[in-house]
Order: sequence, then C-alpha cells, then structure tokens
Amino acid sequence: MTPTDTDTEDSDMRDLLEVLSRMPNSLGRLRKTALHPSGVRLPACPRRFLYSTRLGWRKADWREALSAGNILHRAMAVYYTGQPPATSVEQACKEAKLELAEEQALWAQEHPEDPFMDTRKREKAIGLGGMMGRVLMEAFPLPDTCDVVAIEQTLKSPDSWKAFCPVPIIGTVDAVLYDRTKEQYWLVDHKSTSDKPAQRAANLTFDVQAQLYRALWNSVHPERRVSGVIHNIIGKPGIRVKKGEKFEDYLDRCFEWYDKQALADPHEPPVQQSYVSFISPVLDKNDELQGLMSEVGRWHKRAVSLDSYPRVGQSFQACNELGGHVCPFMPLCLRQPSAWAEVLTKYHFNKADDDV
Repeated sequence: MTPTDTDTEDSDMRDLLEVLSRMPNSLGRLRKTALHPSGVRLPACPRRFLYSTRLGWRKADWREALSAGNILHRAMAVYYTGQPPATSVEQACKEAKLELAEEQALWAQEHPEDPFMDTRKREKAIGLGGMMGRVLMEAFPLPDTCDVVAIEQTLKSPDSWKAFCPVPIIGTVDAVLYDRTKEQYWLVDHKSTSDKPAQRAANLTFDVQAQLYRALWNSVHPERRVSGVIHNIIGKPGIRVKKGEKFEDYLDRCFEWYDKQALADPHEPPVQQSYVSFISPVLDKNDELQGLMSEVGRWHKRAVSLDSYPRVGQSFQACNELGGHVCPFMPLCLRQPSAWAEVLTKYHFNKADDDV
C-alpha cells in the first residue's frame, strides 16, 4: 500500500466515524457483538457485514418463517420437559399470544393515531409453528432409552478460544440427550426448512453450526462429550389456504398432509430425522473450523471505514442476487454516509441489541 493509499483510507475512516458519531438514538455506535454458530461464515458482502453486524442495523419488518420456527422450537422445548404433545403446543402458543398482546399494547401507546396493529399474520404464524411442532413430536417421540440432560442451554466460548478467535461465540443448543443403552450424549437440533428435508439432511454432515455447538458443549461439559447430533427436520406444508377456508381448518388439513405425503413419497418425506456422528477431532490447530473462526473474527476487528468493508461488486447486479432478494441495505449504498441517518429513518431500520 502506498502512502497515498494509507492517507486516503485514514481520511475515509475519520470521515465515517464522524458521521456515525452524529447519528441519533445510538444508531452510529458500534455494536458489541458475539458470533452465533449459525453466523460463523465469511461475509458474502463486506459492506452488508458493516451495516448489519458491526453497526447492528436491521430492517424493522417481520418474517413469518422466523416466527413459525420460533414457536416450533418453543413447543419442542416444552415437550422435552416431559409434557404431552398437545400440552406442549398449547403452552408455547399461549405464551407467544401473550407476548403479541403486550406488543399490541405498546404499539397503541406509541401510535395513538393508529392504535391497532395488524396481528393477523403473526397469529397465523403462531398456529403454523405449533402445528409443525406437533408433527415433529408425533413423528419422532423421545426414545424411552434416552434421558434429557439439557434444554435450550446457552453456551459461551471459553477464554482459551481468544487465541484464534478474537470475538466471543455464543449459542443455545436445542437439547442434549443421554442414550443409556449406548452410554453416549447427543446434541439435538430442530430445523424447519423451505427445502426438501432430504436435501437439507444431505448437507448436514458438513454443517459448521453443528460442529461449533459440539465444540462449545464439549468445552463447557468435558465430562459429557457428545458423540453426534440428531437433526429433526420438517419442511413447510406443501398446500395453501383455500379460498374462504378458516385457518384452523387449514392447519388440520396440513397436519393430515404430512402423513399422506410421507406415504406417497417415502424416499423424500416432509419430516426426517438425521443422525450425524462426530468422528474427527474439532478445533485442532490444523482444523479448518479453527481457521474459519479466526478469519471471521478478524472481520469484527477491522477499522470502520468504507475501504475496510467494500461492496461485493462494482455494479448493483450482485446486490439483486444476494440471497435471492434485493439487499435491504441497497438504499444506504446508493447514498453518501452523510445521508445514512435519513435513510435509516425513511426505510424503517432500527438497532439490534448488543450480544455481549
């Protein structure tokens, strides 16, 4: 790098930090971030990484898939405490509806001119997630030979990991089972997917997220080292709501559809359980996972400048293809940093909470 290049980068960093310092409501403050096991991957677009991870900006919208998946995980957590499937789903949905009611009350206080928030889509997502959880419970009941030793336990990387990853890694395991017949511990991972479960299962042998959960668990519980991971995978229903059909009737039809689809296509059922055994050491100094963690960690430590976090391409074609959708941060890339605060307000961005 030439002296001129260095001067330009330093100036760029100073200018950007000055812009960020003037932003209201802590929008310009760097986020204290930990890595989640699902996020240990190289950024597809460095500039998007700056916006979403370093600064914590996110679109204030709502996605049905995330909400339904959250309810599914809640219901499965209750089920693993020993409750029957119907009770587990009922409890998870009840808690979610109470939270939605609290959100509605807060909305009414903050928007007196428009006090009624449209909750219909969220209510449907709660029902959909509960139904999918019920399907998983009945398809893969807890084995009588297994004891549940952990449910929704949050794990944090030990200080020794700082030698190769400067950012903490924090993740929550869905469950851990102890198989008394084999005298083995197994991680449990519940997954909902838009893909075919068989296709999803085929890629799980090399799943970085599962390997990281394994490493986290073994570091915290060395006396209970896990032998592998059980993936419970459920695809989204392949049928839509009929015109004029009540949503409750649609959920009943979906529940029956899973059984019918499994019989119709036994090679690619809509619900699948996959066992993946861990046979190689993890986080060895020559391990690829350790190298990936180190490289991703360095992205969190880069100087905050546009040069440090360039856009993925010179044209905006790549922004249209990122994840199959138009990148939500494109309005920021189209404008100078001095206009970012206005853009964040206009396009309804908010600030994610710190992870650590």
